[in-house]
Amino acid sequence: MWYEDETLNIKSNECDLAYDNENSPLLLKLSEECRILAEDENTHIMIRSKLYYDSFTSLSNYLEMIDVNGAEREKYVEKILYLCRRSLLLQEEYFQKNTMKNVEEANFNGIHFRTIVNYANILSHIGRLPKAIFENRKVALQGFGMAIGNLGMELYDYGYYDYDTGHQQLILEKVCSLFKNAISLSEEHVHEEAKKRFLKQITDVLGTSNFKEKLKNIPDLDFFYKSSFMNGNSSEDFEEGEHDYRKWIAQNNLALNTLNDLDYSINQAYDPVHLPDMIVSATEKYPRLHGLFNQIKQEYCSARFMIYDGIQNNNVHFSDKNVFLVNTLDYPIYGYSIEKVKSSYRTIYSLFDRIGYFLNEYFSLGQPLERVSFGSVWNKSSNLHKKAESNYLLKALYWMKKDLYGNSISEYKDYIDPVLNKTYQIRNIMEHRYLKILSFENFLEEDYKFDEIATVISLEEFQKLSINLLRTSREAIILLVMLINVEEKRKKSNSNDSVIPSVFLPKYEDEWKF
Repeated sequence: MWYEDETLNIKSNECDLAYDNENSPLLLKLSEECRILAEDENTHIMIRSKLYYDSFTSLSNYLEMIDVNGAEREKYVEKILYLCRRSLLLQEEYFQKNTMKNVEEANFNGIHFRTIVNYANILSHIGRLPKAIFENRKVALQGFGMAIGNLGMELYDYGYYDYDTGHQQLILEKVCSLFKNAISLSEEHVHEEAKKRFLKQITDVLGTSNFKEKLKNIPDLDFFYKSSFMNGNSSEDFEEGEHDYRKWIAQNNLALNTLNDLDYSINQAYDPVHLPDMIVSATEKYPRLHGLFNQIKQEYCSARFMIYDGIQNNNVHFSDKNVFLVNTLDYPIYGYSIEKVKSSYRTIYSLFDRIGYFLNEYFSLGQPLERVSFGSVWNKSSNLHKKAESNYLLKALYWMKKDLYGNSISEYKDYIDPVLNKTYQIRNIMEHRYLKILSFENFLEEDYKFDEIATVISLEEFQKLSINLLRTSREAIILLVMLINVEEKRKKSNSNDSVIPSVFLPKYEDEWKF
């Protein structure tokens, strides 16, 4: 079997030994050797995946040991992402095409879980905390010890950047439960150095006074393993159909609510996120940035419902009746419901440019308003790069832009997130060319491709891309709020305790909306 391959095990042991001996030149050499071996398509797919794993972990360890910054460091991170994502793609391909039994499944999970945890660590390193939490949570739910502890680390940082102190407290309570569980596991599941990190972090939260008693009183992780959290709302609290919609929001991690990153219950299926308190010039007469954020948030929430409704409600709409179409015999999908999803897909994609517009205004970048986009605010002459050096979460938007548009400064053009970049390509095809959505996946195979001028995609994949795009735009919106909070705290600390008059902005009531 692939997991017994002698060459693979020898190479993996060499990588481990180089790390233990802190031999950085050897780690770099082994990373490249593993990469070259992994790219041999005649090798078993899981051996290739493990070689990519050894390559990216060795390169990550090498990067920790050397002093390098700026563009050179960015190139290394791009390569690490490329190698990691190649490993994951091969694992997913093998999982889809094979039925594994006990021993093979255990070996597969061992590699897959570790790859996900390391991937989440990379995402966390570049500031993409919501994405890191989303990935790590899936493995933590399987009871994987390192994922449980690292999820606690990521949520700790996430809570730190949350301007809502009530949410901070709730997140930290769950963080402590995660750490408590992780440090209670055997060294076989969580190694000793990791336990020390988790213990230090939980000590920072609880304090040293009466620590053992406080630790004992932390709730267990029972809440985490429940498939459905208790719902504090009765069905009478919702309009017809709203309960299922709220449940879908929560379970797909789509609420503009930082509590939804850990808690997937319907209780968190609401959208409280908004801008923190902001210091503005006395000459500014109107809350223009709050108005812009209102628009971003409203467009997101409306498009989210339209995607849900388009996916769930596939009945024939009266507007489709007596609209003459020709049957092209390849099972295409037409109708109001799918057009709602396609329209919302475009809307969600446009939100990234709206976020670019916000950054241009907030940081006074001076780009012409008619040319501002999510990509343009990061051009080489932009002052945003300098700002991002001291704002970890702003840097996260830069890395998101790179994934979205397929930008790279290294030779690893394929380091990009393949799912997110395909999302971008599909959007461009819808806007400028011809996308055909088909009912059955087998009609995507080369033998069945009849329409040479169309780009075809299955309904299932298009729906998955739509939900992933929603989740990514949600991440961008939350990161925007958090990075603004970092900047505003800095402004306040630099104000030398000056008295700053405040202006209260009341709530825009639900009954005013139409």
